[in-house]
Amino acid sequence: MDFNGSKFIHISKQVFLVTLTTFVIFIGYPLGFIVFVPLIIYRHVVEQLAQIIDPKFGKILKGLDAYLSAHTTYSSPTAVLLPVYYLEKPVDRSELIKTFDENLIKIQDQNGNLMYQRLRQKVVAKFGYHFWHNVDSFDLHHHIKFLDPSCPEQVFRQKDIMKLTCQLGRRPFDDNRSPWEIILIPSFEHEEDTTIKAALIMRFHHCLCDGFSVLKLLERIGVNAWKHSILGVASAKNGAKKNNPLFSLLTFLFFLIEAPYQVLKTFLFSYDDNIWLTRAIKNPFGPIASQVIDQIPIANLKMFKLQENPEKINLTSIILALAVQATAVAMKGENVNGNLSKLHVITPLPLPNHPGDGLCNHWASVKIPINLDLEDVRNTVRNVSREFERVRRSIFPLVSTQIAKLIGSLPIVFIPKLDGLLRSTCIVSSFPGPTHPVDICGSPCKVLFGTGSIIGCAAGTVSFSYNGSITLVTGGYQCNFTQGHGEILAESYRKVIKEFLSLK
Repeated sequence: MDFNGSKFIHISKQVFLVTLTTFVIFIGYPLGFIVFVPLIIYRHVVEQLAQIIDPKFGKILKGLDAYLSAHTTYSSPTAVLLPVYYLEKPVDRSELIKTFDENLIKIQDQNGNLMYQRLRQKVVAKFGYHFWHNVDSFDLHHHIKFLDPSCPEQVFRQKDIMKLTCQLGRRPFDDNRSPWEIILIPSFEHEEDTTIKAALIMRFHHCLCDGFSVLKLLERIGVNAWKHSILGVASAKNGAKKNNPLFSLLTFLFFLIEAPYQVLKTFLFSYDDNIWLTRAIKNPFGPIASQVIDQIPIANLKMFKLQENPEKINLTSIILALAVQATAVAMKGENVNGNLSKLHVITPLPLPNHPGDGLCNHWASVKIPINLDLEDVRNTVRNVSREFERVRRSIFPLVSTQIAKLIGSLPIVFIPKLDGLLRSTCIVSSFPGPTHPVDICGSPCKVLFGTGSIIGCAAGTVSFSYNGSITLVTGGYQCNFTQGHGEILAESYRKVIKEFLSLK
């Protein structure tokens, strides 16, 4: 297509977006006010009413908590966090239960409220919404258990860990209890590191908390105090600057105008079209295969610089670039039809002022368009860095947060399913873990990595940094692989990483 034709299409899209944005501002906002204000009032009333009827009722689930719990809490969970820990020695179950009880279950904030109340609350439906509800006869023995209670000392091997996590990601939770558990594997064989003797897997439904909350929880069950908090000063809630009232008003008005434009642009002109994504959407709860990629020293990744903008490249941009590039290379190797020169990636961005202790979901989901160069990963990194900074500094993370709050105010039956929003070929989560070795009840942790669910995307990657290295876990739907399942993505990753690390 010639230059004039492309320019005409671009102008036509912009006119269309501006027209729709104007419609939303003058028609959509008044209609939204009419719909959501009564719903929010109703939700507040039933929250108070439920606690009057039964004092065991806690707070109503809101925002991301409500969205993540709407359709998949117990019987067929899909939004599940599964961090895995390789340990030097087995963790004594009785000692872990005692430590968990003293350092988490019973701990209170400065107002006397239990900081980890959700750990002893189940999710129940009432008046069309989900509530936290205190569990009768709460017992940590029901949550902290052996992988095989009938044979605790049975040896489990490293090569089977990904198959296990895929199974755990879909295994139902007990609907009479809070949706979380800690699984102990006291006899573990690691093919490459003989100092690893045991393993531990945390299994948390995402409606309980985000990945940062799990890390803070882990921080409290170690014998040796962590030298630095996971969230550091970024989690501090104090010191917020007071804005000028006029400036706040202008900012709010700008948000009302810009928000619908950004949302419409993301949903209407930001989509992928390939057979992998099509199959994943048609079979969102199908079998998944995952693989762990070899640990990469962070120092090696930080050595990479772009001559024109050496200060702009951060680890998140590099990881996003590696993930999307590896996925595209794997798709090319599988002869997938579709546009492989441009793909989109969904990634969660942590919001400022994370509460730190306690359990919550404090992040925004953003969608980033990435132009790929399958012949030179350097160009892909350059494009990712530019787009990531643009999206991160844009209004979209805040818009995403407000949309989640609105969706969460809807009754359960009207909340869309997890695979229905922000579809893209890739989803990538990146977590900065401890920068030094930690322990769980005195058992030194050798390796720490994260796994989780893939919904509405063809391939997913979880990046976890720990003790100077980054461990990548990649996975995808088995329906997209002709052979080898997850190994196809893993080999693609290794190829791209090798190419990347060879760059100077």
